[in-house]
Amino acid sequence: MEYMSFNKYLKILIKRWKIILYFTIAFMVLAILYGLIFFSPTYKSEAKILLKQDNSNTYVTELNSDNEISPLGQNKNPILTQIEVLNSNDMSVKIADKLSKESGFSDIPEKNLLILIKKSFKFDNPPGTDIIEITTEWDNPEDAQKISKNLLESYYSYNETLHKKSVASTKSYIEKQLKDTDKQLLSIREEIEKYRTKNSSINIDLEAQSIIGQTERVENLISDVNVSLSAANKKVKELSENLGVDLIKAVDSVAIGQSQSLVKLNQTLLDDQQKLASYRIKYPDSTPQIKTLLSEIKEIKAQIEKEMIALIGKNSVDAKNSIIADSVRAGMVDEYVRNSVDLKSFMSQRTTLQENLNKLNTNQKLIPEIQKNLQSMQEKEKNLALISETLNAKLVEANIKESSIVSNIDVVESPTLPIRESFPTFFHILAIFIFIGMLMGVSVVIGLYYIEDVCEGSKDLEEIIQAPILGIIPWLINNTYNNFLTDYNPHSVVAIIYQKIAASIKIKCYKKNINSIGIISAELEKRRSIVAASLANTFTKSEDKVILIDTDFRDGSLTREFNEDFSQYPDITDLILELSKTNDENTNYNEIISKYVVQIKGQKNLFLIPNNNKIDNPYEVLNNETFPKLMQILKSNFDFVIVDTPPILAVADSIIASQHVGGLIVLCGIKTSRSNLRRIRKICDENYVEILGAVARDTLTELEVPENMYIKQLSGNIQENI
Repeated sequence: MEYMSFNKYLKILIKRWKIILYFTIAFMVLAILYGLIFFSPTYKSEAKILLKQDNSNTYVTELNSDNEISPLGQNKNPILTQIEVLNSNDMSVKIADKLSKESGFSDIPEKNLLILIKKSFKFDNPPGTDIIEITTEWDNPEDAQKISKNLLESYYSYNETLHKKSVASTKSYIEKQLKDTDKQLLSIREEIEKYRTKNSSINIDLEAQSIIGQTERVENLISDVNVSLSAANKKVKELSENLGVDLIKAVDSVAIGQSQSLVKLNQTLLDDQQKLASYRIKYPDSTPQIKTLLSEIKEIKAQIEKEMIALIGKNSVDAKNSIIADSVRAGMVDEYVRNSVDLKSFMSQRTTLQENLNKLNTNQKLIPEIQKNLQSMQEKEKNLALISETLNAKLVEANIKESSIVSNIDVVESPTLPIRESFPTFFHILAIFIFIGMLMGVSVVIGLYYIEDVCEGSKDLEEIIQAPILGIIPWLINNTYNNFLTDYNPHSVVAIIYQKIAASIKIKCYKKNINSIGIISAELEKRRSIVAASLANTFTKSEDKVILIDTDFRDGSLTREFNEDFSQYPDITDLILELSKTNDENTNYNEIISKYVVQIKGQKNLFLIPNNNKIDNPYEVLNNETFPKLMQILKSNFDFVIVDTPPILAVADSIIASQHVGGLIVLCGIKTSRSNLRRIRKICDENYVEILGAVARDTLTELEVPENMYIKQLSGNIQENI
């Protein structure tokens, strides 16, 4: 794609400025029609309100599964919420109901009024603020202010009612939650009390310490009882051995077993000893209860001893029993009885103490579980007490809000009375339409440039082929050219233009030291043969010897331009074939070539090698090694060699032929295709062929060829069919 600079775009726009002007005028007319038919001015009334936000944790809603407080209705963006309230259909209905009875609005149908009012509001929230900006648009400044005031009044009233309902609803909910919480708190406290009673515990830590202390004391008492029991048992054994009879059985079966009072005393002694063991677990020996029991036990033992003495007697003599008759042995029996009583007493105490010890160990194992359950219930009681306290505080807060709150909004800026029309005014619309028209015109011009793909004048053409335009020749009919070739008038417009072109070509050829040029066409329909013949004819007027070669082997047309029949003459194909057959170094090539060169009738210095045949593969002819030799001989024998080639974009013949000439002349229209010219430039660059210049063909207009006015003046009465 071609490079487009700003200046080039500017030239394109300037060249077709009329299109831009037409679009601009058209859109200007549309703007005027829109203003007359549809446009009506609008006025903006502006107001600002400040939203006072509540703390999101002011109220609570419910207790979750962990009895924790959750905030009520946390609003992540209360400003946007209030904007939605302001923009709600219900709010517009309230305003429409109020305004429908006032002048200026009563003639508008209620349904249409509601739609218009809803469309008239615009709301905005400046970032980082709690302010809502309200803009009301209407076709009358007083009505715009009136609508804005009605909106604020309706919103203030609505907000107050809604806020009070919200507070009342919250208060009712808090009261319900407080009632439920107090009920749960009472229930958990009763449960704790029952649990304490059931487990005989007031303080688990103290209970644990007490059990540990009691266990130590019982273990000590058991140890003491075991010592006493061992001593009594040892004493009884010694007495039994000394007496020589089984006194234990004798005493148990005779003395003790037959005395009901002694049995009762022994039972009482056993009960008191068990009770003593139980007290010693819980209390120290200095406790009054233990001292009383010890005194009772001592007295019972004394009674047992007396009962034994009364039962057996100290000095009784029985002829059949020497133990009774022997006072020493009787004393031993008495001692034995006492020790036997003590032995039974100690055994009973040990049994009781062991049971108490087992019970204490069992209770000690249950303490961790009791402690865990009690701690869990106490923690729940603590949470419920905290929740109850918080709810009571929030209830007080809700009561205060219910009695004191009016609304949570303040009017920062009252609705203003518009003093001028708001954007867009009619002049704004006119300017916008004009700008759009200009933009559309520019777009169309640029679009046409790319769509049409046509050069925008001689400068555009020169930029693409990177070579100068040597001249601009007119489109002429064949008769005019025939006259031009046979009846050359040096003062005619066409002759003067060709003289200018020929002079430019001569200068370039002189500077580059060349005398051969090729004529190529940018488009198939442009007849290059006429131009080649006319240039050759012009060169001969300055006494230059010129030869024309037609290398279009597919459709040679150069011979037709001279209005002469060349069919009886041999052509260039025959010449190349004859030269290719000649291998002798002594051959006179000039003599052979001269047989194929034809002089144009009436022209002293103009010669032609005709091309009459149509061959299918001209590539073989042009690539024959004799063609370069032919061109070299012609260059040395003529002042100028002009080669007429087929269209360069159609076939490759032109490029092959151009390798043997000094440069190319491009024949094109002044408004030829840009893409074709770029392709020609690319082909020539790739094949290292130089373009000397271009000859443009177009109508002779004052705008495109200003110098033609001077030329026409010189030509006098000579008329050309343009």
